[in-house]
Amino acid sequence: MNLVVCIDGKPYFHNVQLDIIENDKIHQVIFNHSLQMVMDNASECHIYLKKDSTIDEYIKNLEFLIALKKGNRIDIGGFIQGETPKLDDEDDALNSELIFFKKIQALLQYLHVTKEVKVESLSEETLNGLLLLHDTILLGHHLCDEEKLERDLIGNIAIGPYHFFLMRIQKKGREFVFKDPFHDNMNCQMSVAGSSKFNASLALWLAVNGNENADNIDYQAVKDSITKLPYCSDLSGAVIKFILVFLKKYDDEKNPDILSCVESIAAWLYLCDKSVINHLNLLQCIYRERVLTKEEQDVLISYNHSQTDNKILAGINILLNNRAEYQYYLNKMNEDDLVEFQGYPIYHLTQQNMIRA
Repeated sequence: MNLVVCIDGKPYFHNVQLDIIENDKIHQVIFNHSLQMVMDNASECHIYLKKDSTIDEYIKNLEFLIALKKGNRIDIGGFIQGETPKLDDEDDALNSELIFFKKIQALLQYLHVTKEVKVESLSEETLNGLLLLHDTILLGHHLCDEEKLERDLIGNIAIGPYHFFLMRIQKKGREFVFKDPFHDNMNCQMSVAGSSKFNASLALWLAVNGNENADNIDYQAVKDSITKLPYCSDLSGAVIKFILVFLKKYDDEKNPDILSCVESIAAWLYLCDKSVINHLNLLQCIYRERVLTKEEQDVLISYNHSQTDNKILAGINILLNNRAEYQYYLNKMNEDDLVEFQGYPIYHLTQQNMIRA
């Protein structure tokens, strides 16, 4: 039976289920998979709270238990009505647990983390690490290292199952803070192979050292950061690498936010530099969304007649769904070129049955 449970008239859970045994006796109330109430008799019961739930679910269960302790009357779909049962848990313990997990929840929400992790899988060390991160990112508290830090850094920090792309900013002596780059100005400067420095974005660091697997990526902020840069030729290589890395990430995860971000960046790059490579990268983004138009296919056919690089020709024919032709150009590649091409996301289209008949 799917019912609503209310404390003093306020609803807390829907789809509550009753476990009814012989003689229509209610044996158990199942609020959700992690919270049950076992009826010992008409006036006594035991509450069982498990941690096989997400942080959001666990917080809702804690809020319900606190309301249950403070409330006067409980109503479970009209089947159980009366005074709220007495719980053994101390009020301070429940409140402290709730405050602690609300801080963790606030941190993950601020960092745009959507990964669902069970509370039972979070060790005490992980939880304390998340609390420290909450205090430094949201409250500005300084952390302290064993040695004096040499410089500011940006990169991946792992805390238990979570991976965060963060900036570590030096303060006095051994003190430092972490900041989330997606909430701050992501502009920076880069140089390539000894070139002069040019304006870039911290978001481009996501495409190196496995940073693309961070759990806190804000794709709207990434898109805005990169597409508002002043274009220069030195920037192009880093942006292309970003496009290729995150297209492969999209193919693995099928997150539409990733594809939308990458397509916008690819469109911006092609607008700045109308090279064949940039156009192919834009078209392979579009290909993942829909069938290419006749006009788009005509452009690819024209490239097919003007290009000589086997990797480019194979990519063109993949997008044109010409199986025999792209296989022909694969066979013409030497071993190094073939290995390189097989690492490109355009080759993923042939491996994930995304080539259209």
